[in-house]
Amino acid sequence: MAAPGQRPHQGSGAAGTERRLAALAPGSARQSSDPDATPQAADASWSGNEDWAREHWDRRLARGDAQGILDDAAAVGIAHVLTRASGQQLSTLADAARYGHQPALARRVLLSMRERFPRSAESRDAAFFLGGLAEDATDSGGPAAAMEGYDRYLSETVHGRYAPQALGRKPVMTQKLNGNGCAGARAYG
Repeated sequence: MAAPGQRPHQGSGAAGTERRLAALAPGSARQSSDPDATPQAADASWSGNEDWAREHWDRRLARGDAQGILDDAAAVGIAHVLTRASGQQLSTLADAARYGHQPALARRVLLSMRERFPRSAESRDAAFFLGGLAEDATDSGGPAAAMEGYDRYLSETVHGRYAPQALGRKPVMTQKLNGNGCAGARAYG
């Protein structure tokens, strides 16, 4: 509720969400084909919380709706989401991009998380996921970049939830870099 003398936030609530989504719907005059564009309707009412998404993204991702999350982000504008979403929202968007086989978008979101929230748990986890993306990509450094991501993750959080996986991937990356079977000794020694 608005304080005395102030107007209520006009874009809040289900009706506000429906109006914003309707303005972004296919055929709308405000819709842009550029996924980085910030639609005027969303920009006018976007408050940095989840009112622009139909439902909390983490719940949607748990149901397997990665594409719906990607569609929401594209409708609002990827660049806009990257600069305004919370760390948790960015983490969920990065997961949706990875699950939706959009590694370039996932990388972009993860890098944004690292820049905007450098001391957060989501940022530390992003280092691990950037390593995984580098492992799978041919154009982002491959094993060397993956090793760098895993090393960065481990230096930031030795006992993090992905530490066992990062430690397990290091010998594999060392073997790929050196091309021999003695990766384990070099990765840990």
